[in-house]
Amino acid sequence: PLVYDWDNDGRKDLLVGQRYDEGGANHGYVSFYKNIGTDVAPRFNGTIRLETDGRCCLDVTADG
Repeated sequence: PLVYDWDNDGRKDLLVGQRYDEGGANHGYVSFYKNIGTDVAPRFNGTIRLETDGRCCLDVTADG
């Protein structure tokens, strides 16, 4: 996990790398958890899988 102000709103959000197995291949992606609380008392409002142009921004299979 990485704590970082991803959406530039002054509150530190949470970015978490995820890994899963599909059809015998390992895949990965990044989930974004928006902080709707404060940095001292964070509250996260669900998760969003980060995408670019409608596709997952990071999808790495075991073979590259």
